[in-house]
Amino acid sequence: MRRSISLLCLILAACATPDDPYAAFMHNTVLVTQPWGEVDHLQLSADHAYVMYGVRFPEGHGAWSIEDGKVCLMPGDTPETRGQRFCNAWAGRRVGDRWNIEVAGQTVPMALAAGRLGPVRTPASPP
Repeated sequence: MRRSISLLCLILAACATPDDPYAAFMHNTVLVTQPWGEVDHLQLSADHAYVMYGVRFPEGHGAWSIEDGKVCLMPGDTPETRGQRFCNAWAGRRVGDRWNIEVAGQTVPMALAAGRLGPVRTPASPP
């Protein structure tokens, strides 16, 4: 019996992998405070796609990657966003974490909120 338990422990240890530092982003929502004060909802997916919900721009899609320890967002290919790439270090790792990034010389506050919040509700949005 001891031998079986020891063997099981060795197998489990061999299969264990370190936690993905970006896993929290796949299951929750990043709140992005835009320079005009709007708080958008950014949701990353494991397939390296993202969706961002806001008021001014209700729904945007793009791709994300990790490069040199930074999260890089590449908005979908539209005339306004063609070729844009925003790379920043994201300090948030747990729900409730807050941090700032820099985009085009502007400080952008970020936070990690629990769950997949979906579209931003506005006064005109149905409940």
